[in-house]
Amino acid sequence: MNLFTQASRKQRVASLPSLIVAGLVFLTGSMATAQAAPVDSALMAAIESVLKAKPELVRDALDELQRREQAEQSRREREALAAVEPQLAATEGTTVLGNPQGDVMVVEFLDYRCGYCRKMAPGVDQLLAADPKLKVHIKHLPILGPDSLMAAQLAVAAGQGAQAQALHHALLEVPELSETVLRALPGAKAVFDLGLGASTPAIRKNQALAERLGIQGTPALIVGEFIFRGAIDAAQLASAIQATRDNQAKASPRKL
Repeated sequence: MNLFTQASRKQRVASLPSLIVAGLVFLTGSMATAQAAPVDSALMAAIESVLKAKPELVRDALDELQRREQAEQSRREREALAAVEPQLAATEGTTVLGNPQGDVMVVEFLDYRCGYCRKMAPGVDQLLAADPKLKVHIKHLPILGPDSLMAAQLAVAAGQGAQAQALHHALLEVPELSETVLRALPGAKAVFDLGLGASTPAIRKNQALAERLGIQGTPALIVGEFIFRGAIDAAQLASAIQATRDNQAKASPRKL
């Protein structure tokens, strides 16, 4: 448990008696009356006595509150993902890996200067090699400076296909993202000569999409109803992929 969580829990514990009192007052009268009525000192004392005798009620109440908050957050995220599903599936501003007609799509917001994105790349490649029905949409989100933007523009300008995929992997492996280094990558010079500026509108759409989903950094991954803000290992990603397949199977009508 981090310091923020501890502080939050202490604040909730401190305010719990008054919250319980407010709830009891509400249940025994109308809302207007509850808001206007002073807290009865005897009732307050009785509640404090109960909490002292059974302090586990505080823990149980906080656990239930956390469960409800998480459920509400999950509901909001499902609604947000449903609203932007066409943008997630679109290939504009995207490098597509794996099977373009795959049954499960992983969306990864990526910056080529992001160390965690680079560390995750081998695990993603392993999953793609082992799963012929998996597709990965790399949404280019350059947030770490001009070199990141230039690399993202290059990747977007390369379009789709084997050459674009090879360039994507090369960008993850180069030690630096200077123009000199990038121009030396296979197939990159021709893209540079055509100009990178045309890629910018697609990248801006990725930025707007990330903002709608509350994504502020890279990597960020979306699999079905799951949003991971930060790096995860291959096992976690594989589990989310399988859960998404299971959910899709349940939602599909059964064949007679």
